Amino acid sequence: MSPVDPRLHLTFLGMASAHIELRRFDEAIVAGKKALRQNSSYTPIYRVLASAFAHLGRDAEAREAAARLLELDPAYTISTWIARGAQSNSKLYIEGLRKAGVARMSPRKLCANEVIECLLLAPTGHAGVV
Repeated sequence: MSPVDPRLHLTFLGMASAHIELRRFDEAIVAGKKALRQNSSYTPIYRVLASAFAHLGRDAEAREAAARLLELDPAYTISTWIARGAQSNSKLYIEGLRKAGVARMSPRKLCANEVIECLLLAPTGHAGVV
């Protein structure tokens, strides 16, 4: 991984998705936050964070990530995501999105910087890792 690769967020996102499938939700959050630092407007990052936070019972953070997802992509639904062929076999990932409230939420106005700051500074359970 090159630190100057403009697509580095995709590597971290892939790692985060794999961690969800392995039920390593803390590690998924760490990788998701790294992806977020590389590209804070890429919506799949918020999907993975919402799912991982929800699986850990970190409901406020899960809802914030889901809200940011819907702010960036107001038309997003789990069913349209599956219809496009993305992660259709990932029951655990989708379950986390539903726990985060994605299926029930409607977009709302948020201060983007506030959401990003909260996600980046939220405790991860790993000392010294943000």
